[in-house]
Amino acid sequence: MVQASGPGGAAPGTAAHAVPRIERSRARGCMQTREEILEQVRTTLVELFEIAPERITLEARLNEDLEIDSIDAVDLMDRLRRQTGRKISADDFRSVRTVGDLVGAVHNLLQA
Repeated sequence: MVQASGPGGAAPGTAAHAVPRIERSRARGCMQTREEILEQVRTTLVELFEIAPERITLEARLNEDLEIDSIDAVDLMDRLRRQTGRKISADDFRSVRTVGDLVGAVHNLLQA
């Protein structure tokens, strides 16, 4: 029996298939707000790294406060690429130190 697959070849109902997308709000004709992006980033960090949601604030430092190392950062960049449909360059990601920086980078990426 052949099972239907979703985006990227993942079967519907699998974790790879269920990646929520961060995208433009078509109803309002504008990009998502920073607050909406923060909520999606928070959800992503909780899912990927099992971080308590209350620890994920705009001021939280990815490495020092949330213990996201360079390997985790690669996983995070990959997830963000799948959610946005756009790639964040390693050079752009190097300047990201806090959750707020990450939200700003995603916001800028969506405006490009």
